[in-house]
Amino acid sequence: MKVTIDPGLNTGIALWTDDWELSAWEIMKNEVKDKDRKAMYHDIIEMTNRLKYFVSHSIVIKSRKFAAIEGVGFWSSNLTSRTAASTGRIFRLAYQVGMYVRCLKSECGFKKVIVPEASYWKGQMDDEAVKLRVKRNLGKLPTDNQHVLDAIGIGLGLEGSL
Repeated sequence: MKVTIDPGLNTGIALWTDDWELSAWEIMKNEVKDKDRKAMYHDIIEMTNRLKYFVSHSIVIKSRKFAAIEGVGFWSSNLTSRTAASTGRIFRLAYQVGMYVRCLKSECGFKKVIVPEASYWKGQMDDEAVKLRVKRNLGKLPTDNQHVLDAIGIGLGLEGSL
């Protein structure tokens, strides 16, 4: 079994068979705004615990082989990226990715966890292009949630079908 994750305040998760067939998906929503540092760390720990619960109840231990979590990237020419850096959100995301990696490897028993940047799995595609490619590959959209579609896109991209 494989897992692909689009991390963030709303984290998209896709579960895959060993042959890259989509078997399930989930969205973990966090409604709390990360206004102060203590709340931010608490929120990330809570999201990590929810990830652990989801994985623990969805995949038997002996089949936990591979996970991919979208890594953090910074693009100085992109206003959204610059804003995330200047407000500290990019550091929150980096911390969250690290917590997810630790959780999947140490607590959930995944044998291999990788952290590819978005450009690795989708190149220059925007959200709409990812959505269209997911629909093309699956025959339909399982959800309209972009975080889940990105988690699915990560799997398709790593498998070579995006």
